[in-house]
Amino acid sequence: MNSLRALAARSLAVLTTVLLVGLVGVTPASAAPCPWGTQCVAVTLSAPASGATLSGTVPLEATARATQSARGAVVKVEWWLYHPDFTRQVPENSEGRILLAEATAPATGTRTDGTWRSSWAVANRMTTKDGAYGLPGTRTYTLPNTGGYSIEAHVLDEEWSRTWGGPPGRSPAANVSIDVGGTTPPPPTPTPPAANEVRIGSAVRTLTGTNIYRAAGALVRYTGTRSPANPYGVEVAVGADNKVTAVSRYRVGMAIPAGGYVLSGHQVSAAWLDANAPVGATVQVGGGTPSPSPSPTPSPTPSPSPTPSPTSPPTAPAANEIQIGPAKHVLNGTNVARAADYLVRYTGTASPANMWGFEVAVGADGKVASISRRQPGMAIPGGGYVLSGHGESERWLELHAPVGATVTLPGGTAPAPTTPPTTPPTTPPTTAPTTPPPATGLAATGRWTVANAPLPARAIHSTLLRDGRVLLLAGSGNNTGDFDAGTFKSAVWNPSTGAFKEIRVPYDMFCAGHVTLADGRVLISGGTEGYAGHKNAVGYVGSKQSYIFDPGTDSYTKVNDTIEGHWYPTLTKLENGNIWSVGGYDNRDGVAKGSTAVEMFDAATNRWQPRTATPQTNRYWGTYPHFFLMANGNLFFTGGYTFGNSPSATGSVIHNWRNATSGDVPGLRNRSLRDQASSVLLPPAQNQTFMIAGGGSTDRGGATNSVDLINLNSANPAWTPGPALPGPEGRMYVNLTTLPDRTVLSSNGSTGPRAGNVLRAATYNPATNAWTTVAADPVGRNYHSSSLVLMDGRVAVFGSNPADGSFEMRVSVYEPAYLFKGTRPTITAAPATTGYGAGFDLGVTGDVVSASLTAVGSATHQTDTNARLVDLPITGTGATRRATVPSNSALLPPGPYMLTVLDASGVPSVARMVNVR
Repeated sequence: MNSLRALAARSLAVLTTVLLVGLVGVTPASAAPCPWGTQCVAVTLSAPASGATLSGTVPLEATARATQSARGAVVKVEWWLYHPDFTRQVPENSEGRILLAEATAPATGTRTDGTWRSSWAVANRMTTKDGAYGLPGTRTYTLPNTGGYSIEAHVLDEEWSRTWGGPPGRSPAANVSIDVGGTTPPPPTPTPPAANEVRIGSAVRTLTGTNIYRAAGALVRYTGTRSPANPYGVEVAVGADNKVTAVSRYRVGMAIPAGGYVLSGHQVSAAWLDANAPVGATVQVGGGTPSPSPSPTPSPTPSPSPTPSPTSPPTAPAANEIQIGPAKHVLNGTNVARAADYLVRYTGTASPANMWGFEVAVGADGKVASISRRQPGMAIPGGGYVLSGHGESERWLELHAPVGATVTLPGGTAPAPTTPPTTPPTTPPTTAPTTPPPATGLAATGRWTVANAPLPARAIHSTLLRDGRVLLLAGSGNNTGDFDAGTFKSAVWNPSTGAFKEIRVPYDMFCAGHVTLADGRVLISGGTEGYAGHKNAVGYVGSKQSYIFDPGTDSYTKVNDTIEGHWYPTLTKLENGNIWSVGGYDNRDGVAKGSTAVEMFDAATNRWQPRTATPQTNRYWGTYPHFFLMANGNLFFTGGYTFGNSPSATGSVIHNWRNATSGDVPGLRNRSLRDQASSVLLPPAQNQTFMIAGGGSTDRGGATNSVDLINLNSANPAWTPGPALPGPEGRMYVNLTTLPDRTVLSSNGSTGPRAGNVLRAATYNPATNAWTTVAADPVGRNYHSSSLVLMDGRVAVFGSNPADGSFEMRVSVYEPAYLFKGTRPTITAAPATTGYGAGFDLGVTGDVVSASLTAVGSATHQTDTNARLVDLPITGTGATRRATVPSNSALLPPGPYMLTVLDASGVPSVARMVNVR
């Protein structure tokens, strides 16, 4: 959906804004709002000039010209100063920028084409706004008396003031030096750190604790002999003299000096250590007292190799590393695609656009010649190259690569492409790492790993197959090049071995709907017949095609076409095994049109029915509307959807598909912010309680962390507020995954449309109506992500397609806390097939207290409308129990289910696949 926002006009009725391009005559060139990562106002920084040394009072000037009339006039110009040291001073200021000045009216010309001016008085200290948007208020910065600065002008327009979706324009950077007069005065004598703080020089950071689990963003001190593995962060060893003796990045633990300790940082704490703790630095912990706690390091093991001593000579960068000064970083390849957190080297004439990262041009002499932030590519010097960083690599470059710095590449040649530093091998779910964090920590938070092998196709759709493998669908994968070439992809992944099998698909299944049929085959329907704005298409053209994937042969078989084309349709399985489908765009023949046809797939004949055979609503239900089957056979629209506006006046609807009648359901909060929300039928399904979590607006901006709950067993069901998603930020693209211990995992998401990743995860317990924070996926994920629970109880998370057009090709695997709570119960005997109301003998080991049936997942765009965990009543004691399948097929529609048992400690078994017919 790279160009959806560029095609959007104002909303009308229930059609999404992309459809209005053809209805109201707003051309893509003038449509609002501004697409993320593009320039919607032409802006030039006139003063200061690049190369200038700034002192005294500095004139600031920029010209701004509006290029999209629908966005309105310019309302403000801001001038921002960038320097890597700003991130060192405030790690949350990841872009390293502070606000110098702003102007709210042009000095000459008009608000649509004018010159804007202000000034800035150079000083060695400033209290101002900065890029640390997660922190309130302003902060005070010391300005180094040096070069390495750059200034940009940012332009904000009327559309930005309505949607906060900008900035719509930013100038190329002017690289400058600053002279504050003489040398920068030393900072005031620091006060000793508080009891919960660490001080290194003038930098202070909160210490999360000693010998505890290192959670996301934490800074932890470890004593004993060795720290736990930290493959996602930075650690420093501190000797008995309180000086840093060694630094370790992305390694499996660190030897602790005698009488000393290790400081271990993750995410922003890792960046703080990286910037402030070189070898030789003096560290103060807790009120200035450096002596470490005597408590032992959890689960220490002998070091596989000695930690370098402070007198060891510096080592050259490894074959997959670059070095700038003493700092080293993994290089992910040369002239390869720049994925999330990658550091890539580009040769030739210009690098690809990096609207969400940082780049440095390195000359033939190996020195940094210039820097670029979030610009459309960078010129490559003759005989040189460009280093291009995203995410974590962007921050590393900003900290270590000022103009003039020397860059070292092994042997002076480009290293071979390698996997990123945050991709440790996937381990079996019950195998502990060599040096684990405290057992109590894992039993409370679980653990994430990132699979080594990248996906062979963009995983936009994911389905757990009846044999335990996973079908991953891409089609063209939101790539017009693959669409034009007819390169449509899918793959089957084996979670046990990590192996992939690539399978070409016969048409573009990108943004299709899919569901598992009663016999375990997978129905895929709709998809992409044309990209919006590509080859004169009015909007995204929905496909009428459908195919069935058979996991027994790993092949696709065509079935008949649907009544209309559907791009982003929902497929919901009914109690008889038939498939009810609505929603999506049609847009064929140059006419902007939402699909209003209700489609019905007859499972007995494997055919879509004609229009006259299915009750029609004659209503546009939006894209990927969240329709679930209720226990009484009706359908429930939770209010979740993708793009545009809510198709319901109250947000939610109960729909009788048999006669095409509907009734609105009251109480849903934030109805207009449920675009890209996530919905789930909470376990067990017998309770008929639904949750909707998060969401936002792709078109207008904004997001919510609100959670609402509704019990459809109530005589007068209405939404009620639930506990908000943990964390202060609103979130779109949250993945909700039902776990076999009858909790729900929330993971991933971002604060805005395809940007602002949030690394948080938590589990929701319906019995207590509360969230528990757990370890977070180390990979940021937003749009086009999905998650599935696997047969062994792990969770796999796939995909992410941020605004820069990149796609996340790594698979994150979560081992929930229950996998670290002791011996798992097992299922020793169970039937492969059972029926409604039937009883069967269930062989088990362990202290089993309950059993359940979980539908195999089939997810896309953060939601699976057919997901459910159904309680399976059991009687008896000992090794043989008696289980009884519920008789209501609307509670568990026919198909394959994962049978699991749960012990008294809340630990589930590995699942057995059982087909309910």
